[in-house]
Amino acid sequence: MTILQSTVTHLEEFKAKLIEDLAESNNKFEYTLNHFNNCSKIEKENYEKNQGSYLKLIEQSHKDTVEELKNKIDKLNSEINDNDAVFER
Repeated sequence: MTILQSTVTHLEEFKAKLIEDLAESNNKFEYTLNHFNNCSKIEKENYEKNQGSYLKLIEQSHKDTVEELKNKIDKLNSEINDNDAVFER
């Protein structure tokens, strides 16, 4: 084998190795990208879940406050009616 043939063979082997390395790097990149996408989806789902829970908590608090205020209004209306009845006598 001549030096030229040896060099060509070495370069072909080196090229094949580089192609393998590139394919491996692409696979690792795709895996990493998919991992980040999955993490992002999980984080988004957790955020939406937390926001949903927070909104339900606020909604319940609002309902409780409305109910409390309605009860106070009813009580005040009752007191007014009682006072009106006293003054009408």
